[in-house]
Amino acid sequence: MKKLFFISILITAIMGCTDDSSEKIEYIKGDGTLFGTWRQTETFYHNGANGGWNELNNGYSYTFNRDSTFTSNRFSECAYGTFSLSETELTLTFGCGNLDSYIETVLYRDDHIILRPTYSSCDEGCGEKFRKISDNTDMTN
Repeated sequence: MKKLFFISILITAIMGCTDDSSEKIEYIKGDGTLFGTWRQTETFYHNGANGGWNELNNGYSYTFNRDSTFTSNRFSECAYGTFSLSETELTLTFGCGNLDSYIETVLYRDDHIILRPTYSSCDEGCGEKFRKISDNTDMTN
């Protein structure tokens, strides 16, 4: 019985220590990295066995300001709002009454961020890739 207990603890320890080095992700931690203007450059799609990142020529953009406001051309009916950032999630609250708040999982990579919606079902995976095009932000937006 002691051997069985020891083996189960050993297997649990080995399985718990696996490292997925192919997916090194650093979360944005409110250190100012998000501030600036980001343009959507790619969208992730999945179609059965095929899928991947699809480049966009005219993606929408967000400008995140240090006073927790943002502007965006994502929706024609509302171009501004406020945001909050936790270790793993970005909450976008548009300033127009006809839009809901959107919560996105935010991942930071070397030269881009990936926003993955928490509000839609993406069984096969989904996401939007943004590249920073400007560090300028407005303090009084």
